[in-house]
Amino acid sequence: MATEATKQSLKQRIRELEEEIAALRHRPSGLSEAGQSHAGQLSCEQYYRMIVENAADLIFTVNENGEFVYISPNCRAILGYGQEEFVGKPFVPFVHPDEVESILGILSEIFIRYQSRGAHGVGRMTLEYRALTRDGQWKWLSARNTIVKETEQHLEVVCIARDITEQKEAARKLEESEQRYRFLVEESNDIIWTFDLSSMTFVYVSRSVERILGIPQDQASGVGLDDIFDPKTEKKIRTAFETAAADPDGDGRVMTEADHLGKNGQKVSMEVNAVLHRDAGGKPVSFTGVSRDITERNAAVREREKLQAQLRHARQMEAIGTLAGGIAHDFNNILFSVIGYTELAIDEAAEGSQLHQNLCQVLAAGNRARDLVRQILAITRNEKQAFRPVAVSGLVREALETIRAGFPPAVALRENICHEQLTVNADPVQLHQVIANLAANAGHAMQGRDGVVEVKVTRFCPDPETMHCHSDAAEGDYARISVSDTGPGIDKQDLDKIFEPYFTTRKEGTGTGLGLSIVHGIVKVHKGFLTVDSEPGRGSVFHVHLPLVRDDWEADSPVL
Repeated sequence: MATEATKQSLKQRIRELEEEIAALRHRPSGLSEAGQSHAGQLSCEQYYRMIVENAADLIFTVNENGEFVYISPNCRAILGYGQEEFVGKPFVPFVHPDEVESILGILSEIFIRYQSRGAHGVGRMTLEYRALTRDGQWKWLSARNTIVKETEQHLEVVCIARDITEQKEAARKLEESEQRYRFLVEESNDIIWTFDLSSMTFVYVSRSVERILGIPQDQASGVGLDDIFDPKTEKKIRTAFETAAADPDGDGRVMTEADHLGKNGQKVSMEVNAVLHRDAGGKPVSFTGVSRDITERNAAVREREKLQAQLRHARQMEAIGTLAGGIAHDFNNILFSVIGYTELAIDEAAEGSQLHQNLCQVLAAGNRARDLVRQILAITRNEKQAFRPVAVSGLVREALETIRAGFPPAVALRENICHEQLTVNADPVQLHQVIANLAANAGHAMQGRDGVVEVKVTRFCPDPETMHCHSDAAEGDYARISVSDTGPGIDKQDLDKIFEPYFTTRKEGTGTGLGLSIVHGIVKVHKGFLTVDSEPGRGSVFHVHLPLVRDDWEADSPVL
């Protein structure tokens, strides 16, 4: 505002001087023509001197030797020095050392042009440099030459310099701000991008795209949606953009999840958060957004859901255990009486009589009831088990011989048992029951069709990921008993439920839903784990993993 006022005052003063000059020219005078000419020259000199001395810019002349010949009085206001401290002195001490060489080069070029081309061949040259103030600070000046003046002694270049310190400081702060935000954008863990709606391409993508998707930053800019997404996801994103752009009253935000395609075609789960930009006329022009890698987060969600499912299963087993534990002993006492008195009655009945046969049926039913109680107790883990070293290969062969006789005729029962001696600490009766249940389920899965059930025994060395999924299993190597079938397989939605008590895929009245629960409970008691691989139309494979005996185990010690 002060500079503008000075300019207005200067213009007013110039108008006044012009009026005075005009009056002098028309006023009668006794001076001769020479005198009038001299007076006119003095008035013009005063006129231009007044302009120079009142200008806001610094005006100075420098000769061929780099010395100040003249400098305007405002040098004190701008640099803090008086005119006498410049005139006759070289400019070098007043200029920042880094700019001295370039200034000398420009001055030399100006004088060379003048000598070879004349005044009209000099042209205008502009240079920005730092000038030293009296208080030791540096001020930025933008100097441009106007003319070259020739005197009897030297050639002089006339320069006008403007103080641009504030502009330079503002530019420096702006550049620092841009660098700071550029650093935040480029080093962000998320992919930050701008998508142009006219070209339907990404016009900017941050450097993090290289780390997350493996795509070089320069290759990511200029690509379209079909280069980043598969057809289904591309349609989803395009629709979201079109919907946001078509709503003039909406907030223009797009929030969704989308799988991004990496360099080698791998998919990376990303969370997309974008906002629409419109021009001054309200026309949609672009989207700026952030894509965040949520692969680990999704994996954590899946792991949480898995653990919650395991917790639900554990609670179900606990509920059954509570129920079974409350009635098992009383029910066993009742069965003891039923079985005992039935055996006494059989001894007194005539062998071969109808009464004898009926009592034998009662005794068989009582024994089955007793076995059922034992199975329920095996699920609940409330019974103490007397374990001992068991050779897995021999036990499996023995179990298969027992099972084979009652196996469906259309189903081939095969065995594939390794020759390595694999010993586990186990209850042989319970392991026999595990093999029998799995083989029976595999045979039933054939649904009366021809097929093959294979029982395979191998050594299994679990990797860290497997042990992480079964954290309560024992460490070390395992004996793996695999029972596979060529049946229709298990639907994906049923895989997580097959070990739950009372869950069955059989028709009503043909299964209790306890078989796999019992198998699962027995395997857990043996410090092992159970897995299943199945795909609809390709059969199923159940893997029983039992820890091998180690030297530091007490093989015959009771295990809860």
